[in-house]
Formats: sequence, C-alpha cells, structure tokens
Amino acid sequence: MLIAGNWKMFKGPREARSFFGNFDAPAGVDVVFCPP
Repeated sequence: MLIAGNWKMFKGPREARSFFGNFDAPAGVDVVFCPP
C-alpha cells in the first residue's frame, strides 16, 4: 500500500532537517519524504 500526502511549504531547510531527524515511523512501516 502506498499513501501519499501533500508537502506543506512552511518549513525552511533547517526546520525541515530537524523535522525529518525527529520523525519516528511506526514499526514495520517504510516512510519516504519527497519535498519539492
């Protein structure tokens, strides 16, 4: 199953790196981020 979402453009590069660094995917779930 693939679920896609809309990237909200409200974070700058520093905030985006922090968000991705702190993002914890549930066990058994692969997450792919595709910002513009």
